[in-house]
Amino acid sequence: MAYKLVISPLVEFTVRFSVKDGAKDRTFAFKMRCQRTDVEAFRRSMQESSETLGDLLRGFLASPALGLQMVEWVGEPILVDEVGNPAPAGAEAFAHLLTLDGMLQHVFAAVADANSAKGKLGN
Repeated sequence: MAYKLVISPLVEFTVRFSVKDGAKDRTFAFKMRCQRTDVEAFRRSMQESSETLGDLLRGFLASPALGLQMVEWVGEPILVDEVGNPAPAGAEAFAHLLTLDGMLQHVFAAVADANSAKGKLGN
């Protein structure tokens, strides 16, 4: 007998992060959407690869099967254009965010978390 999940194949989640702005921490966030995926299979394949972690993560996040999209900013955006207007959420803004140190790993962790089952308190 064949079984299938009765949950959406799409996963939406918020990526929250903070960066130093001078001596002060500033918090930012954006929403993403992707196809439900087997993150554990990707983790297993990482162990067999000779590629760098950064290259592996970039490949995974850019995978058409994952279909990762930046949907919208949550609160104040961290990116503005040359005249100071907020940059629209999307592929170009997401590519620029990935230039921040640690953002690649942070987004991967958010994708993994969003695709994972979680325990519920009070079970």
